[in-house]
Amino acid sequence: MKKRIPYGMLSPLQDIAKIALANGYAKLLEENMYEHGPAMVFEDTNENILLYLVDADEYDKSDFYFKISEYPHTTHTDRVNIEFKPEGDYSNDSLFLDNIPLDTVANFLRKWISILTKYQNTKTIFDNPSRYLSEELFSEFKFVEEDANQKPFHYKQLLLLDQYLEDTTESLIDFSKAHPEKASQAQELVKDINSLQSEISSLPKNEVIKQISGIWSKASKLGMKFLKPLLNKFKEKFIEKLTDGTVERITQAASDTFDLLVDGPTGI
Repeated sequence: MKKRIPYGMLSPLQDIAKIALANGYAKLLEENMYEHGPAMVFEDTNENILLYLVDADEYDKSDFYFKISEYPHTTHTDRVNIEFKPEGDYSNDSLFLDNIPLDTVANFLRKWISILTKYQNTKTIFDNPSRYLSEELFSEFKFVEEDANQKPFHYKQLLLLDQYLEDTTESLIDFSKAHPEKASQAQELVKDINSLQSEISSLPKNEVIKQISGIWSKASKLGMKFLKPLLNKFKEKFIEKLTDGTVERITQAASDTFDLLVDGPTGI
């Protein structure tokens, strides 16, 4: 993808992307994922898209986006077109601006990110209740390294994660047979797991953790008797193998949170 971007714009665009990805509220849209919202029209145009960001909220999906493309009427590479949605706090329409100096794009991006942040942090009656557990788990288990929102897991970690997801799928299938009244919920979780497995090798670490947190949150609807073994198995197969000093460490706070979720508070 990077070779689609003129070399002189590569470093500035990377700095812009880091701003957008820092808090996890936005994610990059790869060129083979143009089914998101207005990106469907791109295959029928000659537009050279340099950077495309979308709202990363999995619980309240939107067509919010921020797009940077080449300004075609000049040979200079310091001018771009931008388009983003929503355009502001009081309008969810999109806004297109052409011939924008590249070094001013970050100002527009920060404004767009601030709107996503406000949506994320404002609790309302329209929120999906499952998101609160998901957000709590993600906040505890997310990686704190600077590149955790860009860099994927290495292959040994991916093998561990894939096996964990396979085991979880088998547990869901068994649960569906034993509890047919909740089979549709279990099948929906299997779809989520299959989707994650299909792209896990290319996803940043924190995006993987975010999606797994969402799976746990949805699994809680099947009952704590089902959720508890999932949490225990993840702690056994993944967390403890990541805390041997040879790979990135997950915080003790995360491990303590698992103990609290699985075993309940002590001393009561």
